[in-house]
Amino acid sequence: MRWLIIVLLYTQTLFSQDFKDGISLVQFNASFLSENTITLEPIENATTHLLLMGKHPVVFEKEKIVYLPTLILYHNGKEIVRVESDITLSLPEDSLEVIQKEIDLIIESKF
Repeated sequence: MRWLIIVLLYTQTLFSQDFKDGISLVQFNASFLSENTITLEPIENATTHLLLMGKHPVVFEKEKIVYLPTLILYHNGKEIVRVESDITLSLPEDSLEVIQKEIDLIIESKF
């Protein structure tokens, strides 16, 4: 039993670092709000992830996710920008544009 807990914690730690590597956009949501999930396909030059509260509760707590859905852009583990939903449980209409502008700034800063 002790080994199982250690393995689970180790796996969770590895995963929690994986989704932040490079330029990464994470959508935090819950299965009961699936109709409010937005497609991240238009995003260029970033890896995208969808994390659901029921499957990754430790990550939600660690990242201090309060509103669903929430988008967070990471660059090499550092949070760059966070876009949270409003009282309607919907993200702002310009969410992807805001994120893409930040990604473009990161790319430009490399040159």
